[in-house]
Amino acid sequence: MALYLPGLGDYIRVVAADDNQEFINRVLLHASASTVFRLVGQAATGRDAIHKAEQLAPHVLIVSRYLPDMVGLEVAEQVGRRVPGVQVILVDECPDVPLAVEAQGRGVRRVLPKSVSREELEQAVREVVETARRELEEAARRFPLFAPGRHPLAPPKTEEPRLQVVTVGRETIAFYHPKGGVGKTSTLVNMAAALTANRVLKVKPVALDFDVDYGSLAAALGWGHADVEAGRTVVHWAHFSQPPQSLEETEELLMHHRTGLLALAAPRNPADEGLLTAELAERILDTVQRFYDPVLIDCTIDLRDSTIIALQRASRVILVSTLDYLAIDRLTKFREKQESLGIPPHKCFVVLNRTRNNAVFSVRDAVDYLAKLGYTFLEALPYDPGVEDAMNRGQAYFLENPRSEYAAGIRSIVHGIWRVYPEDRPARRGGLGSLFGRR
Repeated sequence: MALYLPGLGDYIRVVAADDNQEFINRVLLHASASTVFRLVGQAATGRDAIHKAEQLAPHVLIVSRYLPDMVGLEVAEQVGRRVPGVQVILVDECPDVPLAVEAQGRGVRRVLPKSVSREELEQAVREVVETARRELEEAARRFPLFAPGRHPLAPPKTEEPRLQVVTVGRETIAFYHPKGGVGKTSTLVNMAAALTANRVLKVKPVALDFDVDYGSLAAALGWGHADVEAGRTVVHWAHFSQPPQSLEETEELLMHHRTGLLALAAPRNPADEGLLTAELAERILDTVQRFYDPVLIDCTIDLRDSTIIALQRASRVILVSTLDYLAIDRLTKFREKQESLGIPPHKCFVVLNRTRNNAVFSVRDAVDYLAKLGYTFLEALPYDPGVEDAMNRGQAYFLENPRSEYAAGIRSIVHGIWRVYPEDRPARRGGLGSLFGRR
């Protein structure tokens, strides 16, 4: 897993590791008042810090010099090997020059005193991320995917230049809205198609249909009833005495789509919905997160246990909504209860689906209102009847019509998360680009 960097307007995601809760609380206080970073996780031991870095893929890990089970420099070394995209800042009560020199040699970006102020911490976090960004861009220029030179198998000079493959931070994305019919499944399917078709990303996505009541992921991917009965669904895993332990075992328990996407469908019989318990949802996620990236979860509209687990475990929650007052009102009600469920608003991103220029409720109105709820606007997908037609045929519209305005919106969503379309940024529509900047 390599470097994922935030874009302009994004918060820098930070994990703090210290067994002194007073210091953790100070970082949390700084983060709550900061416009630069957010605390997305905390750890009290070195092992937990490494685990959090692997699971949450933060941009920055702030780790104490001394932890109960490990020293911070050892944590920095292991994180550097396991999650090289995470930038490490070491904190100590009284840091000195020898410590800073040793820390730099072991992969630490910056050494700070524990008494650091919010302004100093913001500056340090911003600088280590910007430094990593510059290094990544420089490496991409210095080490292209194909070396220049003449060779019988080399492409002709007139051929389109190759793009360097980019690996990204681990993502688990839950697609949710407390109202049905908003298009969350179609958005998931087209995003998955964009991910598998992208020649820059190096990912292996898997899609999970946790909408056990009315799940339509299988139909959207072109699988019929017989395919679902013969394949694997989320409730099949309830009958295994233990989860699979290897990639090969796991792939035998997943359905394989012709695009390269792997999936677990919802059960054919709605009476089986009770089998998807919170414990089973945890077991499925524990397994697939080991072998696949990203994990895309289609959630049911009800806040049942499995849906709450998916929303809590997700690194991002994409709230797919239509431009109508009922859908926006349901998001308001969800906002009122989500923090009590352990789902922080800062990881929620809104995609407005089926937007029209002549709608009574405009995109501008919706974005202004969503900002008051603390949600980040990601993209407005235009209404296109071809999307529904493609779904009815079990196809991804993104692949059928990649030059459409809808496909440009899907690319913009993918770029907003992984930043992989540097040469092919979708054109802004209707002045929204000047209004919102980078989506």
